[in-house]
Amino acid sequence: MATLISNTDRTYLFFWENVSPEVTRVILNKKLFGYKANGKIYSGIVQKFGCVRLGKGCISVPVSNLKSVLEIFKGLNVQVHVREVVDFGEKTLLEA
Repeated sequence: MATLISNTDRTYLFFWENVSPEVTRVILNKKLFGYKANGKIYSGIVQKFGCVRLGKGCISVPVSNLKSVLEIFKGLNVQVHVREVVDFGEKTLLEA
């Protein structure tokens, strides 16, 4: 039975590395992951939009927030690679 993937279920991976200068890297991290200053916590895009941090320089973004996250990278002139995640569902391993 084939099932179609709706547009709302799609996820994209954002990859970036070696952001320079340091000022740009700090601003990017603050916008993406938030920060804490004077005892107050400021949420980043990852917390607000339900993104997931997968590792250093990699986040998973739902399609509904793709444009907003992409604008952050374009605004800071940071090179980013975007890949669509294709989910084929669960697989089971059959023993021979």
